[in-house]
Amino acid sequence: MRRVIAVIFLLASQSAGAIEIGALIGPVVSAPTNMRMHQTSASPKGEGSVGLVGGLYFSHFSFPVVDLEYGAYLARRSLNLFYPAATNVVTRFSSVHVPLLVRIQLPFLFSVAAGPFANFGYGKPTVDSVETSFSGASLNSKEFGLLASARFRYSFLPMVGLILDLRFKRGLTSLMETASLSLRSNEFEILFGASLGL
Repeated sequence: MRRVIAVIFLLASQSAGAIEIGALIGPVVSAPTNMRMHQTSASPKGEGSVGLVGGLYFSHFSFPVVDLEYGAYLARRSLNLFYPAATNVVTRFSSVHVPLLVRIQLPFLFSVAAGPFANFGYGKPTVDSVETSFSGASLNSKEFGLLASARFRYSFLPMVGLILDLRFKRGLTSLMETASLSLRSNEFEILFGASLGL
């Protein structure tokens, strides 16, 4: 029992305080999956593409080693579709990314988290650099899914830390819908930033 209490105290001592505010920014790599069951040789395929995401998060510690984290991020994303006729169509768009995560503190400055997210599109997407609307680009302006995170946080001052956060997001609703496509997002993020404990 004493060992369990000691481990909990050690993990809690790694946290900067009861409340933490942080800023993160980094690349997002997209590799969408076509969920259409009946595809033909003419069906386009989603290829990897790179975007940028950045924003703020807020967390508070509900238990010694568990905290609730939520935030708001602005993301510039892209979809690269390859057609068998050797044609690439690049769609770029912006969205507000809102995750809600339960984060568990682990030994040696690491933590893991998981939870749902929602994306809300804004502005005007472009298809091969031509402005259009979300419906004109066959994009859904709202997207929902699940997110998993593995984070390393190094405290170089009592209340300030540096962060490396690796994230994977899996869309549960379609991001793009056409007659031959029903794309759901698979996105990897490598985020860097800093946090402040209060």
